[in-house]
Parts: sequence; C-alpha cells; structure tokens
Amino acid sequence: DDDDAVGDDDDAVGDDDDVDDWEGDEAGECDDGADNDRDGAFDCDDTGCMGSSVCAGDDDDAAGDDDDAAGDDDDAVGDDDDAVGDDDDAAPGSDPVIVNLLWQWNSGPGEFQFDMAVSDGGCDLGNPTVNWWLNGVAQTPAPLGGTAVTCQATIVFYVSGLSSGSWDFEFSVTDGAGNTGAPWAVTVNN
Repeated sequence: DDDDAVGDDDDAVGDDDDVDDWEGDEAGECDDGADNDRDGAFDCDDTGCMGSSVCAGDDDDAAGDDDDAAGDDDDAVGDDDDAVGDDDDAAPGSDPVIVNLLWQWNSGPGEFQFDMAVSDGGCDLGNPTVNWWLNGVAQTPAPLGGTAVTCQATIVFYVSGLSSGSWDFEFSVTDGAGNTGAPWAVTVNN
C-alpha cells in the first residue's frame, strides 16, 4: 500500500492503513505458511481462515486429498488423525466469532465507529445481527440488511448520541442460522 509515500492518505479516516490485518483478510493468506495477524495461529489453524475454501472440509476421508498418499501422516498409528478433538476430525464451528474489533470517534457526526472482523465456521452468516451492550445494559439488537454473506465479513457499526466520557461496550454477532458467538468487550473514550 502507499503508507510510506509523501502526501499519501495515511491520515484519512477509513482508509486501508487504519485497519489492522487479520488472518484471511487478503487473498492467499490462509495457505501462505505465515502468521499474518501475529496471534500465534497459522493459516487454517487461525479463526480468521475458518470457512476459507483452502481450509474447507475434513481431510481424513475425502478421496484425492493428501490422506490417501502413501507415506503421509494419516496411516501411522499415534499420529494426530486418531486424536479426538483435533483439527482433522472436527467440523468447523458454527458460532460466529469476532476476530478483530477496531474503533474510532468521528467528531464531525459525533459518533463511534466500530469495525468488526467476523468469521463463521458454519459459513452461514447470512444477514447477521449485532447484539450490543453499553455500560452493561443490553441495547436493541441491530439486524443488518443488504447482501447476505457466508463465512467472513467486516461489519461497520455506528453509535451516536453519547456525551463525552468513557464507555464500556460489548458486542456479539448472531448469524443467519441463529448461532450467537461470544461477546467482545472494549472501553472507548470520546
């Protein structure tokens, strides 16, 4: 990107240099062997890559995958393929997960903007609903319209009408199948 060019858009609100990277937010990140978001989880082991086509499916029983090649780890006793709960015999989770949340105060309109990177292992985000709490009090859930999404999305959510101060928010997402993920808490100031 253009972060080191003189006169570029590094100070512009909402441009690409205000958003932290998360695994799987750009093409090829789910199979590049790198920990792109530096959280200790690589590629398909990172929740940000849940639902990515390169991570889809279970590799233990499909014909043509690496499990039927001689010499791979799938025919050795004691390898990870016969362990319960490991990544090659469990279906992807179905609850949506907020994998990253960024916020900023937009003084012009007087509102907080929250950018939530969401991943859904069940790939049924659909038109998700944002559940939110302000200072521990549940607020009216906000169903999102528009084009339905499947496995990953960035949800932009605005909250206005707050006076100056410090505010405790919690957010969770309910997918189109009715599954609700764990909340993400954040304290913000305006």
